[in-house]
Amino acid sequence: MVLRTGFGIFINDLLGQYGQSGWNSFPYFVSQTFNGNATVPNLTIANPFGGSGAATISPAATMAHWKTGYVQNYNFGIQASPFRNFVLDIGYAGSDSTHLPATTNINQPAPSPTGSVASRRPYPQFGNISYADASASANFNSLQVLAEKRYSGGLELAASYTWSKSLDTVGDGSGDASAPPY
Repeated sequence: MVLRTGFGIFINDLLGQYGQSGWNSFPYFVSQTFNGNATVPNLTIANPFGGSGAATISPAATMAHWKTGYVQNYNFGIQASPFRNFVLDIGYAGSDSTHLPATTNINQPAPSPTGSVASRRPYPQFGNISYADASASANFNSLQVLAEKRYSGGLELAASYTWSKSLDTVGDGSGDASAPPY
């Protein structure tokens, strides 16, 4: 019988796009969208800002005191040979992730059939405001079973099964937890 176990903590270092958001966002860096007319073009090289309607400024923000994310990985396994030329391996593997990056639109318009989109936003002078923080988390747990039977002549038959569950608060997997904040 063989027993195996392991544990590790891995740091999720601050990513460049979050560290840069101080100088790479409003008012130092402005991303604007100008809406042109689809039937009569009104955006030209001579006047690239002449689109119809108002331009939308969509700033980004990052939490003031960023918390460093980390992942704890752990596992435990038992391997035994209860019969001749037969091996049974049963293991558990899991992880727990804390302070993962998440982005939320803090200027989400309230749902309403009336009024413009801008009039329903908390900050109507802006478009979407992407707020990055370290509020997301995730965990994973699994049971892993492997059975191997060895035959003469080098033939081997193996069967394995994994039962697992994964939970997270990150949203769609892209780091965008943009559920409406109301």
